[in-house]
Amino acid sequence: MDSFNHNCRLCDKDASQVVEKIKHDLSETKPQYNSLKTSFLKPAKGQKLSFNSFLSYVRGQGVHISGTDQCSRVKTLIKDYALINLGTLIMTIGVTFFKFPNNFAMGGVTGFSVVFARLVPQISAGTTTIVLNLVCLALGYIFLGRSFGFRTTYSTLLMNALIVVYQKYFHLTKPLTDQPLLELSFAVLLPSIGGALLFYAGGSSGGTDVIAMLMKKYSNVNIGNALVYSDFLITFSSFLVFDIRTVLLSILGMLARGSMVDAVMNTLTMSKYFIIVTTKPDIIGDYITLVKHRGATKLQGEGYFTGQKQTVFICAVGQYQAGLMAREIRKLDEHAFILLTSTNEILGNGFKDTFR
Repeated sequence: MDSFNHNCRLCDKDASQVVEKIKHDLSETKPQYNSLKTSFLKPAKGQKLSFNSFLSYVRGQGVHISGTDQCSRVKTLIKDYALINLGTLIMTIGVTFFKFPNNFAMGGVTGFSVVFARLVPQISAGTTTIVLNLVCLALGYIFLGRSFGFRTTYSTLLMNALIVVYQKYFHLTKPLTDQPLLELSFAVLLPSIGGALLFYAGGSSGGTDVIAMLMKKYSNVNIGNALVYSDFLITFSSFLVFDIRTVLLSILGMLARGSMVDAVMNTLTMSKYFIIVTTKPDIIGDYITLVKHRGATKLQGEGYFTGQKQTVFICAVGQYQAGLMAREIRKLDEHAFILLTSTNEILGNGFKDTFR
């Protein structure tokens, strides 16, 4: 007591109270989390807990869960939606000012709209793009669920609104310049930059991205290959309606776009793997397996400096799940240490069977 009092510079009464508080905290029985694993040993296909319901269950067990930093959350949302706005604006400029006037059919909904507008002149490419985007969006909600993404919905509706504005106030009946290669460069560059910003912010432009996701869900084709297939078919359909120069420029644009968005395509096919160090293994384990329906390997570890016993989880997930999972894990265990690594090659159940 004297030593404690001397080091902490407290009076005897205060020192006694502090010591009693420490003893009480050490001897206090901590809430025992009741794992849900035994209730879901063999869950039915598609059966999954929502994160909010799981969070409510954890809190009901008396386990402390860190509160959300509202200020940080608002800043993140502002940043993400600023990127989505910028990316959609850049993409729409590239499409309406360079792609549509030159009839470049380089794949995607806008490429199909260019071909369709030539077959049915009464309907403009912009109108066809708006209608197809809304149809793809509806299909996404029907077959991919509400988790398909509010950000994709927002980006799609914003792009449709911008196309309407551009057609009303800045409608072009001919290309801006007489240099087709220059026009092609911007028709490829601007949508590629815009698309990359959208993917970075956790969204997409909808359109053929939705078709690609549907193909991935109901077949063995991954998203990257599905996008390549759809772009290839749309580009070569331009042979039916355009002159050879326009077709060749469209093919060149498709190939150039493939090179430019290589990083984006890698992002589409990329996976992530977690290494999670936690002192709440049952909660984190239930979250990974029952909320996210992912497998995990559990290892026992020990902090070298502190000597504290800890659990280490290794878990591989798709890249679209990774950011949300990291945030939710931090809610469940604010002291969790998380390593998140990108990889293009994961072999095993739920991923691939062989290397490319």
